[in-house]
Amino acid sequence: MSTDPILIVDDDASNLATLKQILEANYALVFARNGAECLAAIKKHSPALILLDIKMPDMDGYAVCRRLKADAASENIPVIFISSLGEVGDESAGFDSGGVDYIVKPVSPALVQARVRTHLSLVRASASEQHFRLLVNTAPVMMWMSDSQDRLEFYNEVWLAFSGRSLRQELDRQWENDDVHPDDRAERSEVYRRNIGQRQRFEHQYRLKNADGEYRWLKAVAVPRYAADGRYSGHIGCCIDISEQKQREQQISAALTEKETLLREVHHRVKNNLQIIDSLLSLKSAQVQDPLTLEILRDSQNRVKSMALIHQMLYQSDDFARVDFTDVCDSMVRHLFNSYGVDTERVRLVQNTEPVLLPMNTAIPLGLVVNELVSNALKYAYPDQRGGELRVLLVRLPGGELELCVSDDGVGLPDGATNAGSPTLGLQLVRILSEQLAATLTITRCHPTSFTLRVPAADGATLH
Repeated sequence: MSTDPILIVDDDASNLATLKQILEANYALVFARNGAECLAAIKKHSPALILLDIKMPDMDGYAVCRRLKADAASENIPVIFISSLGEVGDESAGFDSGGVDYIVKPVSPALVQARVRTHLSLVRASASEQHFRLLVNTAPVMMWMSDSQDRLEFYNEVWLAFSGRSLRQELDRQWENDDVHPDDRAERSEVYRRNIGQRQRFEHQYRLKNADGEYRWLKAVAVPRYAADGRYSGHIGCCIDISEQKQREQQISAALTEKETLLREVHHRVKNNLQIIDSLLSLKSAQVQDPLTLEILRDSQNRVKSMALIHQMLYQSDDFARVDFTDVCDSMVRHLFNSYGVDTERVRLVQNTEPVLLPMNTAIPLGLVVNELVSNALKYAYPDQRGGELRVLLVRLPGGELELCVSDDGVGLPDGATNAGSPTLGLQLVRILSEQLAATLTITRCHPTSFTLRVPAADGATLH
């Protein structure tokens, strides 16, 4: 049984009994015998539908209906008049007073059931529509709705407040986009035309002029609507003002650009200063004849060059926080071969370095380690024009650690060279840099001579 109350008003007890018999199986019923009882019952029960007899003492059905329609509490309750055959000709008076339908006595059970069912369905649909419009109008976003023919049929109060126009004015404009920013009009029209035509969801951002003539950034989202039978009913869309967000994005973008410019300048200046130091060492080398001193100066130059190389690559890169260590390693090793005048046919270079991006605090000390180990091998591993193979391997281990291995098949390290107190500056630097990297250093003295550095996973280090 439906819980929707139906009020039946008739001064004839037999008519009340007949209508009760027809409807009581499916509906909750309330009864009244005259206009006064009808008005009282409405206040008490708030019926969803009224079946109202026309001919009643004291107050006829038309007068009762006019009273109902004049009261905000009952104006939306549909009234179906019950009339005899002789009263049918006066049906215009019933509609003028606010009635929605007529049922002629003697009543047909099937007709009564059909009319009641139809009007209750309309009541529920109307209530649902009113509830929906209430929700839409109180929503804190701009909203619009189109019909199945893609014509705009509704804007909510927030949209109308934004545009400064009435609903009628807005609907008369339909899809006009004169208020859309000229730079956004073509794209917006294409996005809306294509997606609404294809009955699909879409999102779009554009600028729209408000009632004050100011362009505001809006983010629009729209989805298709479908009726219960699956037919397309139109689109419903909402827009939120994202002007402040856009402004913040522009400020952040400007700040990032400024920061990138500053970092680029820092790397450029550091590189230039290191090149000045390199030049000074080169000038000093031209004034020195002692071979040992020349070697010390050249080693110092190579160390400076290795640091300058990293800053040069950072200066040229779009990522100022990380450097491609593969390129650093390749450029550094080839420079060292040239610096020491080593014939690559005599000493073959084998490089197997995985593409890896390293943060500066890892790349610089690791670059210096490569410089020291490769320099050491080129200087001491192949005396008397001996030939051989120098390997530089860089791999990322499964746990995220980085493993660097520099090995050669030369004469090997002398006794005591690998001790912690080794007098060799290069090996002392390797140990110091290993500690700085929190790395594990493993040294094999010969067959082959190898230095293996296992560096813990670094924040910001990634494979290409």
